Amino acid sequence: MGDRLRGTKAGEYQHVLGDPGHEINRQRTMRRHNGRMTAPMTVFLSSYVNNVDKKGRVSVPASFRHEMAAHTRQQVVVYAAPDAGSNGGYLYGWAYDDFLKLAEKIQQLPALSPVRQRLARAILAAARPLNFDDAGRVMLPADLAEKAGLGEEILFAGQGEYFTIWNPQRYDAQMQDDGQLTAEDFAVMEGLWK
Repeated sequence: MGDRLRGTKAGEYQHVLGDPGHEINRQRTMRRHNGRMTAPMTVFLSSYVNNVDKKGRVSVPASFRHEMAAHTRQQVVVYAAPDAGSNGGYLYGWAYDDFLKLAEKIQQLPALSPVRQRLARAILAAARPLNFDDAGRVMLPADLAEKAGLGEEILFAGQGEYFTIWNPQRYDAQMQDDGQLTAEDFAVMEGLWK
């Protein structure tokens, strides 16, 4: 089953995980960071809606898998959004190497600080690494799917270095709410370009 780009009909994408040139591509794109080999910056773009199969598996969008191809582990790390707003829950999804960078940032806080402990409980303790099958699918844990209100269709929304996983109706409601903030958000962005 192909990924469906949000707002378009079902499309066909190259299956990155089974690509024989995948290993060569991974070696060419690795770089050294703090003494270890790391993947280049990950940028997840666009939104896709994919169906959950009868066994509870969902295909991660091919463009997202392609972004993760150079990472040291071919896993997605997911956890429930601790900041779920009025439109209900959703999940965060990270490429494995990028999640390690997030964990390192949390670990830079003093070990016994209440902020670090809250972040560690909400993110690190809650995180679940998921493996891809040969078709690029993952099995979302039932408890996380329930928290996010996920059903037969799942929306993957690119957010730059991570992506979010939503019930499509909840995502649409959130987008409606976000529309009220757009002018303020662009003003903040404008300040970054100066």
